[in-house]
Amino acid sequence: MPYLDPHRNAVRTTVTFFNEGVAGWVAGGVGAVVNDPVNFIDTQALQLQCANNNIVTATRAVVENISSDHIGMELYFPTQADIDNCDRLLVSMDTNFANWAQIAYAIGTDFNQYFEAGRWGPFNAHKRDWTIAGGAFNWNVITSIYISLKAKAAVATNLTFGQWYRAPSLATGQILLFFDDGYDSIFTMAYPHLNGLGFGATTFIIGITIGAAGVLTLPECQVLQNNGWTVANHTWAAGDLTLLTRAQIVTDLQAMIDWMVANGLNGYHLLALPAGQGDANVFSACRELNISYVRNTQQWYQPAPVGDLLKSRACFVIDSTVNQAAARAYVDQVVADNAQAAFLFHQLVNPGPAVGFQWTQADFNNLMDYINIQVGAGNLLAPESLESYLDTTPPPAGNVSKSSIAISTGI
Repeated sequence: MPYLDPHRNAVRTTVTFFNEGVAGWVAGGVGAVVNDPVNFIDTQALQLQCANNNIVTATRAVVENISSDHIGMELYFPTQADIDNCDRLLVSMDTNFANWAQIAYAIGTDFNQYFEAGRWGPFNAHKRDWTIAGGAFNWNVITSIYISLKAKAAVATNLTFGQWYRAPSLATGQILLFFDDGYDSIFTMAYPHLNGLGFGATTFIIGITIGAAGVLTLPECQVLQNNGWTVANHTWAAGDLTLLTRAQIVTDLQAMIDWMVANGLNGYHLLALPAGQGDANVFSACRELNISYVRNTQQWYQPAPVGDLLKSRACFVIDSTVNQAAARAYVDQVVADNAQAAFLFHQLVNPGPAVGFQWTQADFNNLMDYINIQVGAGNLLAPESLESYLDTTPPPAGNVSKSSIAISTGI
């Protein structure tokens, strides 16, 4: 499962770096160890400077048993230019230099989605997402961890590496149930069945549409919240936020926050991005408005870096292209991996057929019954609301500065 939540069972390991002359890497560009106990919980970190399409690398010497499933490192970009100028980050390992594993992810395509200049955040992945090469890899004998940074052409970038994180998988997996857009079928079809099973869920609503034909009413939203659901934020007047100016983004999100607070809906600080789209302006506006969680709709097991206490978790989109057998296979995968994942629905229909983002009520009920069997067998934790899962207390509403934000490619 490609995520690491430093708040849940993570183990920090002290970092000791040295410059490593590895064939194929550009020598030099490695700065001194940084001691910063005020801004970083671990007092050791290493600065890398890279310019003009070169690659610089540093090595952490370690003899360690990587028994945990989720592994990652803390990263720090000093300025926005450093984020924009970074082309690639590579983390690799070896066991006595005989075998090695690596994960290479071109996060330079959209560093802004995951990192904010001047704030620490972890890069992480599940063991399964590392590309294994050089023969059988023994996770129990790790001798070195390599950190490599590549700048874009004709520019320079700076990055600081800090703590090494390790976190185990859950003893039991869990599926969260999400419903985007606030269709009235959530209340008339999904809620009764889930309530009978004792399952919580989350719906992300569009403020301006509430009470319109085919959409939840405000009283229905309040009933859901009072019965184990989270009613969360899908903007005031949905649409691709990346097409708006930053000022327009703030205006839309503030309107939604104000409306939700005025009507007693506590999930105003939990945001689903319309069309799953976000950029630097969107995430900056979210931080300004004290939104503490953002998610899109990317699919499961896509390796993704996350920053500043951000989270990356699974999201299965369940729509008319997914049949009952395929949906149950997703459940089986979560069970097998002791994973955490979200199942994302939109509109339920009865009798059908389902088209586009729709799914039939019969298929939904059958899938929930199957999940309930797994819960009863001890293979899964029962689905719960997002607020319950995150164990959050709603932050002050509005433009209160917040030092961290949870950005998720799924849950």
